[in-house]
Amino acid sequence: MDFIHKNFAYRTLPFNELIDRTTQEEQENFFFEKTEKYYLRSLGEGDVRKNRADISQDFPVLSRDITIPPFFDKQKFFSSVFRISSRKIQLWTHYDVMDNILIVVSGRKRVVLYPPSDALFLYLAGQSGDSSSSVCLS
Repeated sequence: MDFIHKNFAYRTLPFNELIDRTTQEEQENFFFEKTEKYYLRSLGEGDVRKNRADISQDFPVLSRDITIPPFFDKQKFFSSVFRISSRKIQLWTHYDVMDNILIVVSGRKRVVLYPPSDALFLYLAGQSGDSSSSVCLS
């Protein structure tokens, strides 16, 4: 997936169908090709630039099964971005402006962290305010 060149399409699926598709290497029903990959990232309702993602509101039934460790004051909790993807999805190199906790429910996730001092070397591209980069980690 390349968010700079937009080599993907937005589609809507029932949640259970998305889960089924993310767990299969080849699809019986597909939009473009049998080996297509799927990725869901929750967004805030309405104006996504102003409204934060909140798993307890966006996915209330699922959120009951997720316990966020008490590492911080609940009053300072900003957002909870829920993501689901097919195997072998590589997200773009990006930065987050808030502290994060990554919870992997199934499978595994490889994360590469850079110190803030490396920001000038990550080739952030796009419009002002974008936090994406086209750095290849392979």
